[in-house]
Amino acid sequence: MNSSVTPKKSETFRGRYSRHWQIENEYKSINYDFLSKTSSKDHRMRLFYFEVVVLPHNIWRLTDFLLRTGVSGEIDTRPR
Repeated sequence: MNSSVTPKKSETFRGRYSRHWQIENEYKSINYDFLSKTSSKDHRMRLFYFEVVVLPHNIWRLTDFLLRTGVSGEIDTRPR
């Protein structure tokens, strides 16, 4: 049974989904564009390669967030 959703709740759900979709696309981009291509079937090696790529990406996101928060005083979660 569907329950009625207020416009405010629908906007909240849309915002959450939008942020979730952004995160999914970032990791998809990392997997296809930046991750080293390997034929190794060793899951440890594949995980290591993934972490080597994700760590600088997350450091960049954190630095971007901290600098923008420090400069503007506002919290904006969108990357630039």
